Amino acid sequence: MEPQLPSNFRTGTESLQKLEESLYKREEIQADTEQPNPPKFIVELKDAEAIEAGPAHFDCRVEPVGDSSMRIDWFFNGRPFATGSRVHMLNDFGFIVLDMDYVYARDAGEYICRATNKWGTATTKAKLVCKAKHDIVLESQLPQGMSGEKLKELEKGHITESKPEEKIPTEPPRFITQIESVGVGEAEPVHFECRVEPKKDPNLRIEWYRNGKPLPTGHRYRSIFDLGFVSLDILYVYPEDSGEYVCKAINNYGEDTTKATISCKKIPMIILQSQVPKGMKRSEALMQMEATIKKYTSEVHLTEDDLYEPEKKQPPRFVTQIVDQTSLVEMQSTKFECQLAPVGDPNMKVEWFLNGKPLPHKNRCTPIYDFGYVAMNFGWVYPEDSGEYLCRATNLYGMDETRAVIKTSGKPGIIYDSQLPKGMKSIEKIRDLEAAWQVPPEKPEDEEKPREKPVFVTKPEPFTTIEGDSARFCCRVTGYPRPRVMWLINGHTVVNGMRYRLTYDGMWHLDIPKTRQYDHGKIEVVARNSSGETRVETTLTVNSRGDDYRGVLKNSPRRESQTIPLSASISIVLTEQLQNFLPTVDLSKIFIFVIIIVNKLITYSYKLF
Repeated sequence: MEPQLPSNFRTGTESLQKLEESLYKREEIQADTEQPNPPKFIVELKDAEAIEAGPAHFDCRVEPVGDSSMRIDWFFNGRPFATGSRVHMLNDFGFIVLDMDYVYARDAGEYICRATNKWGTATTKAKLVCKAKHDIVLESQLPQGMSGEKLKELEKGHITESKPEEKIPTEPPRFITQIESVGVGEAEPVHFECRVEPKKDPNLRIEWYRNGKPLPTGHRYRSIFDLGFVSLDILYVYPEDSGEYVCKAINNYGEDTTKATISCKKIPMIILQSQVPKGMKRSEALMQMEATIKKYTSEVHLTEDDLYEPEKKQPPRFVTQIVDQTSLVEMQSTKFECQLAPVGDPNMKVEWFLNGKPLPHKNRCTPIYDFGYVAMNFGWVYPEDSGEYLCRATNLYGMDETRAVIKTSGKPGIIYDSQLPKGMKSIEKIRDLEAAWQVPPEKPEDEEKPREKPVFVTKPEPFTTIEGDSARFCCRVTGYPRPRVMWLINGHTVVNGMRYRLTYDGMWHLDIPKTRQYDHGKIEVVARNSSGETRVETTLTVNSRGDDYRGVLKNSPRRESQTIPLSASISIVLTEQLQNFLPTVDLSKIFIFVIIIVNKLITYSYKLF
């Protein structure tokens, strides 16, 4: 908050006074020395003409140049000219300009430029004439040199001379070259091609047949016939595409055919041959094996000699064994892993057994066999998973096995130990925490206050309401530490919920949205802290509603001579009253209508009781 003035200024007020005095002195000196120089236009405005939507320009020059008190104003037809986005004004060293990007017919009129300084005023005038465009354009909009006759000639287009008609061939078709038979494997493409004459016959057509039937259409079949060149491409073939293919050429004078066959070799559903590319060296296979095993484990026990070679006829061999798991707990995860040679044998089969029986497929048991790495992952285990596990590897030349045991201890079905977090000793601690939810957090204070017993600064006042309406009590309590407040209705503790709402906003509030007869009575407020307890009382009066007929219906009189249902007795009374007001209406109709309403009313009253 210290002043930011320079050090040579004693106080801000003195400095400001000195600056103001120096300014006034300069003005007095200048007023004495300057000579009157009113404005004068050296170059006047000139009248201008513009076309509607075209630009307009005015310019003039004024003296004295560099007068700081000079002000330039523009007027249109005697009124100040309104500026806008299309109007640009310039006043720079005595050069004054008014530019309008585009003008309308309403912009035509007299423009005045007024220059004013402290010694006088000067003006210059000019007129703007705006030529409006026609709403209907009667002149031709064609480019120069273009006329209506020339347009008609262009629309006719270029007249081509008629060519002499060509001679249509009158001979039957004839294949110059034939299609050739092929033998391919499944999923390979096939191509047939041949040539036919006469190639300029417009009536010549080509048809393809397979095994005596027309070739089906589809995206796999693509046929071409162009100037005597005929071809058929099959993008990929299936075994059912095998057979005889016939290409038939037909015109008005005859037909000709050429034949060929396709032999498609079926690919087996299960590929038993090694899919390793030819030319892959043993070192490359070894690198791939090591990279694959390192995805699962850090230790690689397989060597180059464990790679598969058909000439050696290698039987299966477990290089490492699976290990026993005897200290597992229910729901714990575990796995068996080992390494198996030869690596890359296409006939190798790996099986898992539990207690001599095949291990059933489960979503929590995941087997792995990848480039010599064998494993069985258990997502979680149960006590019934305990037992002896056997992994068996089989190929064309032998068999090998490895065994291990799993022991899983189960968790008790009923948990007798406390599941409370550490540090929470008993249920009393939970109650203290729940009670603290209703107490607003205490703000930390720098200094300790003396402990005070709770004191009610504002006490709740008696409240009277009608059954079903709301009621509200509020009070204010002081004390240190901050007291806890509890409400009681007729000796019963009030719990925050739908029936009663407890809130705190600096004052303690008890809201009863919908009162009942059992809420009638004594309301107590208890404030308690470590220094003591204070209690105040008030009353809640709940009056019964005036439109409540439950008591009337319950104590209605009955005739001694005969027993009449309650609904009938009430209906008779109401019917007699209605008959007085509606003498022209049939009594039986009124009685039926009234008894239906009374029955519904009594049913509702019984539900309330």
